[in-house]
Amino acid sequence: MSTFAEGAELAPVSALPDAHIASSDELSGKPKRKGSIGMTIILTLVALLWISPLVLLVITALRPLSDFVANGPLAWPQEWTLQNFADAWGVGNFATTYRNSGFLLILKVPLGVLISAMLAFALAKLRLRFGAAIMFAVFLGLTIPIYITIVPVFILQHGRH
Repeated sequence: MSTFAEGAELAPVSALPDAHIASSDELSGKPKRKGSIGMTIILTLVALLWISPLVLLVITALRPLSDFVANGPLAWPQEWTLQNFADAWGVGNFATTYRNSGFLLILKVPLGVLISAMLAFALAKLRLRFGAAIMFAVFLGLTIPIYITIVPVFILQHGRH
């Protein structure tokens, strides 16, 4: 079954007011040059500057404290070690931290997604008496950065010991 009426003619593409006929270069799939070698060099230098703190962090983590103190933070390490990671694991109590994170991942995340989906459905589809107030409260909660809660939670966790 045709959607066009009997006897109707189709106009050629070139007769349409905003028609553009693609050239063979556009259809070949070759990418167009959008920048120059100078811009590539500048962006490479900016990227290296941007990533330099991470590189410094990794190099510092892989050198012993005595080498760091003796030669300074920007010197190339005289020796390499992985002992810093073992020390940090013990001092930072990472085993407990990872266990707590796994617990949250298994329980809190799916439960949070389920409750959020139910709330979103209710606010979008149902006519609730206080729907606008609930939506405002949700948006207000989204404006509070999570970092504000980190210090009180840390104090609560470590204050119990």
